[in-house]
Amino acid sequence: MDGVSVLSVLGSVLIAAALVLLARSWAECRTLTVSEYECVSPVLPDAFDGYRVVFLSDLHGASFGAHNEGLASRIAALRPDLVLIGGDMVTVHPSGRTLKGCEALADLLDRLPDVPVLYAYGNHEARLTRTFPEGALLTARFEEILSERGIPVLRDRRVPVFRGQDCILVSAAEFGKEHYKKGFKRPLPEGFFTEKAGERDEGRFEILLAHCPLYLEDAAAWGADLTLSGHFHGGTVRLPWAGGVLTPQFQLFYPYCKGRFAFGRKTGIVSAGLGTHTINIRINNPPDIVTVVLKKER
Repeated sequence: MDGVSVLSVLGSVLIAAALVLLARSWAECRTLTVSEYECVSPVLPDAFDGYRVVFLSDLHGASFGAHNEGLASRIAALRPDLVLIGGDMVTVHPSGRTLKGCEALADLLDRLPDVPVLYAYGNHEARLTRTFPEGALLTARFEEILSERGIPVLRDRRVPVFRGQDCILVSAAEFGKEHYKKGFKRPLPEGFFTEKAGERDEGRFEILLAHCPLYLEDAAAWGADLTLSGHFHGGTVRLPWAGGVLTPQFQLFYPYCKGRFAFGRKTGIVSAGLGTHTINIRINNPPDIVTVVLKKER
C-alpha cells in the first residue's frame, strides 16, 4: 500500500471515529443522570437530618422533553425539600446583546415541585447587569421570569431556610468577570466571601452557592459547610481516572470539574451541569442533576 492509500485509510478511520463520538455526544446530551451525595456535619440541626437538596446548574436553555417535563419529573422523583439553582440556566453572549434559553427555564420553573426554590447568578446572568443599553431590557425580561414565580434571587446575600423552628443558612457569592478569565486562577481579595455573604457563624450550618469551582478551597476556608458550584460542565469530555479534560476557562484536567470534595470537615460539590453552549459536546459526561442529603454527625 502506497503512502497516499495509507493516508486515505487513516483519514477515513478518523472521520468515522469523529462521527461515532459526535453521535455519542448527541445522545449523551439528551440523557439525564442523577449524582447523589451526602454532606455530614456536626452543626446541622436535628430537624434537617435527612433533608434533601436538589442542585441545578448550567442548563443553558436545554430542554428535556416537551416544556422540560422530562427534567421536572426526574427532579420530582427525587423528593427534594429544597431546590437550589446555581446559575447559567440561560446563555448570554459576552457582548450582553443576546439572551437565549428563557423559555426553557420558564418551562422548568413552572413544573418544579412545590418546595422552596432559590436562584443564584452565574457568569452568564451577571453579564446582563454589565451591558447597556441592551442589557437593561434583557435583564428586565430575565428577572420577570423569576419574580412572576416568586423565586428569590441571591446576589451576595444570605437567607435562612426553616424546618419547623430550626433553620440553615443559604448564601450566594457572585464573582466578577475577572474571576472567569481564561487560562488562570485570579486570587480572591482578602475577605472576599465575608464581604459578599457576611461573617460566618460557625454554630450554624451554611450552604454557599459559588458558581466557579476554582474557589472551593477558599469557600471552605471561609467556613461554608457545603459549597455548591457548576460552571465547568464536567470538563466537557471525561476520561477514566483522569476526570474532566478541559474546563470553559481552558484548564486541562482540573481536579474540581465534577464530584464531591472534602476540605477538612467542609464539603464542596460540583455539578457537571445540564446543558452546553459554544462547544456543544459531552462525552462520558451526561447532564447532571445533583442531589445532596444532609446528615447530622452524631
